Amino acid sequence: MYRVVVGLAIVVSIFVVWVSHQASLGNKNIFMDIVRVTPYGDKIGHFFLFALLSMIVIGATKFKSFSFLNFRIYWAVAAITMFALADEIFQHFSPNRTLDIFDFVAGVFGIIAAQLVSMKLENHKKKQEKKQGHPQISE
Repeated sequence: MYRVVVGLAIVVSIFVVWVSHQASLGNKNIFMDIVRVTPYGDKIGHFFLFALLSMIVIGATKFKSFSFLNFRIYWAVAAITMFALADEIFQHFSPNRTLDIFDFVAGVFGIIAAQLVSMKLENHKKKQEKKQGHPQISE
């Protein structure tokens, strides 16, 4: 199961980079067409795309985390937040795109949602393992 999660993380990561690259080139595709005709489609897309990416990468990195100002933060969340920020800044220099702080905010809200859901899932998993008396192997 773990290998499936890692594979999904790789596929979704490649998809996110591809979509961003296509937008930078000014290319059109079905995903951008859907975003264009959906009210607030750009913000909704940022939210769900970064939430999905974060959830999968958190799982692929086995919920590895660090503490910052008394908050537990998944490494995946930190890395994806930095990617989202870098991508948004890059857009300022791309002739086919514009820097939009609200795109970044929508993405960060998706990342935060993934952090919170992942924490709940991890706590549930730990309770189940404790109930069974031993940790479960996820590979």
